[in-house]
Amino acid sequence: MKIVVPATTSNLASGFDVLGMALEIFLKVEIKYDSDCFNIMGCPKEYCNEDNLIVKGMKKIFEKVDKEYWDKIKNRISINIESEIPIARGLGSSASCIAAGLAFANEYLFKNHGKSKFDNTQLVKFGTEIEGHPDNISAAILGGITSSAIDNENNTIYSQKINISSEFLERYNFYVLIPDFEVKTEKARELLPKTVEFTDAVFNLSRLALLFTSLINNDENLFKFSFEDRLHQRYRSKLIFNYDEIIEYSKESGAIATFISGSGSSIVAITKAIENNLNYSGKNIDQSKKNLSFDKKNEETYESDRESKKDYFEENMKEKLRYINKKYNRLWEIKKVKINHDGAKIVEG
Repeated sequence: MKIVVPATTSNLASGFDVLGMALEIFLKVEIKYDSDCFNIMGCPKEYCNEDNLIVKGMKKIFEKVDKEYWDKIKNRISINIESEIPIARGLGSSASCIAAGLAFANEYLFKNHGKSKFDNTQLVKFGTEIEGHPDNISAAILGGITSSAIDNENNTIYSQKINISSEFLERYNFYVLIPDFEVKTEKARELLPKTVEFTDAVFNLSRLALLFTSLINNDENLFKFSFEDRLHQRYRSKLIFNYDEIIEYSKESGAIATFISGSGSSIVAITKAIENNLNYSGKNIDQSKKNLSFDKKNEETYESDRESKKDYFEENMKEKLRYINKKYNRLWEIKKVKINHDGAKIVEG
């Protein structure tokens, strides 16, 4: 059986531990259940055991059927991993592994034992029990942009994909800036304060409200103001070398918003697709093209311009990242990404 799971970014600045977004960077897992021994390939040796998060996802489902089931099947399980998702960079590598294990076991029990499948809501709950928070796991399973909440009193996870106009999202380009160093989630959480100022809480609530309003109303003006944060980024940024320079360079190159991806160390930048493709130089935008009317008369002109122009944000950032590498010996990669709308899926078997 082959499973594909997207990478995820979480928080989206103002939505700390609430929002997640699936990205078209993938974990691909092939799991065979007719092997002659338990085996894991394609990952560091320290993860080639039963503590592997793919295995933990599988065991979580199997335990719902029979507490002893994993012991009955494990010696026939062979797992081959091919991942584009860097570890400990804030791109949901843990959640993607858990989601892959959940998806496999859910499908395996259905096909081989006739068991009813758990629905996505249940899978998100099981994944959260392993991961500890639902933002990444919900996006990995559901795809798109998700919002989640934990109700500890009733042992319930509320998680939904946000219904967003694809036309609205196509107005923006998303980039992930990935450095050559890790930030562990545990370390990043240790830096967070035990209490927060009332004004900071209200600040984040207001920005989160703006984000939802902008997505619902397709409001570009609100969208770019909704990624401000006072709850976590100012603390976690201390773990990211050259953070201030990266943010400043991103703004100079045309980003309308930036935020730390998950706990870090990666950073997500957002640009306006029209401005970026229509000859954005970092300083001035050709106003005649910025104000193009999107009627049929201008449609062909716009499409021709968009295809012919270079991605100025990416080019400018590559140049600035080369400067950082030369000056500080810190290697940063820039990757243009799309939002994945499918979430974890079985592609074969």
